[in-house]
Amino acid sequence: MKEVNLFTYCGSSQMKEKLWRDMFIAHIFGVDMPEDIEVRRLSDSIKNGISGKEFSPALASLLILYGGGYIDDDAFIRIMPDCENYSDEIAEVEKILVEQGNDEGEDRYNGRIIQNVLLCAAFSKKFDEMQQIDIQSALALYDSSYTIISEGFVHLKDKEFLGMLLENDIEFAAVITDGKNISLEKLTKLDVQNGLDNGDFNDLKEYVERLMKGEKPSELSIKDCILLDIKDIAYLTVVYKKPYYKDFLKYVKSENIPFDDNFTQAYEDYVHKCKMKFTIRVYPRRRKICTKFPCWFDYNVPDNKAQEVVEIELTKVVGNEVEYADEKLTNIALDRYLRRRAMIPETVLEITHGENVYFFIIKTDKEYDRLDNDSFRKIPFDFDDIWTTISEWSRDKKIRKELVGGKPEIIVTPESEWEKIKPQDREYAKRLLEEQVQLKEEQLSKNKFMQKLCELKSIAESELKAKKAQAEKIKQKKADFKNSKNNRKDGVNNA
Repeated sequence: MKEVNLFTYCGSSQMKEKLWRDMFIAHIFGVDMPEDIEVRRLSDSIKNGISGKEFSPALASLLILYGGGYIDDDAFIRIMPDCENYSDEIAEVEKILVEQGNDEGEDRYNGRIIQNVLLCAAFSKKFDEMQQIDIQSALALYDSSYTIISEGFVHLKDKEFLGMLLENDIEFAAVITDGKNISLEKLTKLDVQNGLDNGDFNDLKEYVERLMKGEKPSELSIKDCILLDIKDIAYLTVVYKKPYYKDFLKYVKSENIPFDDNFTQAYEDYVHKCKMKFTIRVYPRRRKICTKFPCWFDYNVPDNKAQEVVEIELTKVVGNEVEYADEKLTNIALDRYLRRRAMIPETVLEITHGENVYFFIIKTDKEYDRLDNDSFRKIPFDFDDIWTTISEWSRDKKIRKELVGGKPEIIVTPESEWEKIKPQDREYAKRLLEEQVQLKEEQLSKNKFMQKLCELKSIAESELKAKKAQAEKIKQKKADFKNSKNNRKDGVNNA
């Protein structure tokens, strides 16, 4: 065998020499290229540009992806200069392809998919405007019913999905290509909304079909918009179209719930807590001031609490895969509660459902009417004005109780005092006055220490008079006894 100096080829640490070394070692081991495999070769322009680059595992994996036909020249050129920054993403793609190679089934991931998901993950690190995602999230976006990845950027496939994203403030951008340079220009929400309103997205389906075939329109349009919040989108697609997803996304915004691995569980918790859970509070009528229509004033008297509080859970009743209107769910919960007990007419039920509160009034033991929240909560008279006037009458002793036609009636003197209250409020004022007098009488009858001062004074004066009379009587008896004794002495002396 002719002697050859191998180190003529393997004399430095540059990549070209490193490849020579690996080739010689493989040949020494007897490892040859399989005859039934084709390997793509780099063009001279690309090869010359990286031949002096320091060799790395990330670059080696990227070269194998290129040689296997999974990425093209453009993708290789965009990733190669910073491939060490994308080492995790390249390694994940290689792992997927190794597992696919060991699988006897049909290949799931072709070159188009691999190139797009790798570019997407790389671009998410390269552009600050874009959220970062990993390879698995990119694969989910590529396979989604609502998104497609083309040339490494996420485009929309569904017009309705676009509308939902706008409602949730997802950001969009236009891709500006200048030769080999790519930049992103953010689009305003108004820009995209105007395009949606003007019908620019009506042919979105046909547009996406051309993208999937690799046909990119020559003229830039709003349909070319790409998604920037791609990490959020990956989670949104999981709950999109699920029952109550619209209400859930409003809840996400109001509660600042993050888009993370707990997002799906957050949806389940929301459905349980805010859709299937009801709290029913029972309020019997405690007073009759507002007689024309139900009013909270007659039920929520000072210090009044609900007579009963019950929790109703409907998950096992209706399931969680079918969407029911809030009104229907509320009626189901109410009917289940009334099935267990009879209610007194005019009882009010307050039902809390998520952030919503509803009021119902019982007509019979099983029938009820829905009350308008605003009307029910509104007091139909000027309470402050009435209460101030009644307090003034009480302080000035202008209130008394008299028999009129054989019936006790509350009288205010002089009659002109009623002019201090608005005409439309006098009926309510009279019932409030009667209620206060009755409450005071009940308190006095139950507690002797709450008797009126005049009554206590009268009792004290009577007791004092009785004591004085008793003392005078005793004094008189003593005087009479003394006089009698003296008279007897005088009689003996005279004898």
